[in-house]
Amino acid sequence: MKNIVLIGILCMFITSAFPQDRNSIWCFGDSAGIDFRNPSNPVTFKTGIRSRSDCASIADENGNLLFYVGSDTTVNVSSGFVYNRNHQQMPFGWGLKLGNWNHEVIIFPMPGDPDKYYIFHTSITQSLGIFYSIVDMSMDNGYGDVVVNNVTLATTSVTDGVAAVKHANGRDWWLIYAKRYQSAPTNMFIEYLITPAGISAPTIINIGNTHQSGAGDLNFSDDGEKFIFTTISNLVEVFDFDRCTGALSNPVVVKPESTGGEDFAVGSGVLSPDKNLVYITYNADTSYVYQYDLRVNPVSSSRVEIAMFTDILFCTGMLRLAPDNKIYLSNAYQNLIQYFFPYADSVYNYFNMNLSVINSPDSAGVACDFQPYSFYLGGSRTYLGLPNNPNYELQAVQGSICDSLISVKEIKDVDRLLAIYPNPFSDRILINPVNETNEIVTIDIQNDTGQNVFTTETFFAKQELDLSHLPKGIYFLRITSNSVSLVKRLIRI
Repeated sequence: MKNIVLIGILCMFITSAFPQDRNSIWCFGDSAGIDFRNPSNPVTFKTGIRSRSDCASIADENGNLLFYVGSDTTVNVSSGFVYNRNHQQMPFGWGLKLGNWNHEVIIFPMPGDPDKYYIFHTSITQSLGIFYSIVDMSMDNGYGDVVVNNVTLATTSVTDGVAAVKHANGRDWWLIYAKRYQSAPTNMFIEYLITPAGISAPTIINIGNTHQSGAGDLNFSDDGEKFIFTTISNLVEVFDFDRCTGALSNPVVVKPESTGGEDFAVGSGVLSPDKNLVYITYNADTSYVYQYDLRVNPVSSSRVEIAMFTDILFCTGMLRLAPDNKIYLSNAYQNLIQYFFPYADSVYNYFNMNLSVINSPDSAGVACDFQPYSFYLGGSRTYLGLPNNPNYELQAVQGSICDSLISVKEIKDVDRLLAIYPNPFSDRILINPVNETNEIVTIDIQNDTGQNVFTTETFFAKQELDLSHLPKGIYFLRITSNSVSLVKRLIRI
């Protein structure tokens, strides 16, 4: 009996020693999967995916796979597929507007609803814009299904890639993408805040250097405090990011955009766990992995060649930080005789059956220990993409003005007990309770970062509020007393 108890305690200890992470399961490439639940010993498994670049996956709180998304095409059409944890396509999990370029899809939980998940996806050459679909995991006997499909969020022409990071309150999410170069250079980023009240109006941010590119990569540091943007026209730029306000600031140019004469292009960029180092892939007749040190001024002078690939052309794909704190690199194989996606059944080799790994990404120079083709995929193959998974485990920033949360119940109850109009409004709103009382209530209005911008105490009765002093944007009106707690989302136009 003592031995049984001891074994049980030991199993509990072993389980708790390894972090259980929604990013623990990676699904990508041609049936490739990696389970990082034991980060000291990642294991491979077979999946149902076949995707050249676009892919994302999500697990539950215990690290068990929920579902994943990929794009099985060579052109940018409605080609996104959603697979359940049994690696089968969900009943309505097809036809997402998604191409097969670079990191154009991302998944995260719907704030306030434990069963639903957003899939945000972009299309850059056809059906231009950004879209969202919704998976409900309570459907199909708990295997999930797509209940909302291809809702247009914006028709902006976007660059490759979409990124997301948790809001400082530890519940909501920021979604960000970059405007695509069209007729003039641009430095525009578009940002949305996703809360239990829904998806906010977009915020336009113009910051940093302009670029003339429609392709690239964007990514947050693991703690969400840094943001890296790269383009195929060779611009590499790192920003500070405020998880509370969503503000980008302090752009640092790692590498300026090319003015001509360079025969290579930036493919992907990622920050080291300690945020001091930047890793970049370049592609040309010879492909490279470079490291830059953000502590050096100018940063461009710190470039160190970590790897050089001369055996195949344009072979380096995505760099991504994994749950084991190592950076993985995908390498695609191409023979220049035929397009490499999909691979022929006969094309299996060490180029496409392995990932390359940076084992010590916080170490400068060759001490980072880059090992090419060192992680065997168990017989599956890789292309250019790795999962575009955010850090699902980020917690609230303690002491932040964004630390307070609004419950789903408060938002749902308001329409039954209270009318507020007009909404959207320009200067004034009228508050009209269904049942007026003489009870004193506090009315607070917060902006979309959680900052209080208006407070008053009054009777719970019909009245008008002058809010003409507020900037245009998204707000939350909260009415509280000993007996009532109501929240209404407002938009000032």
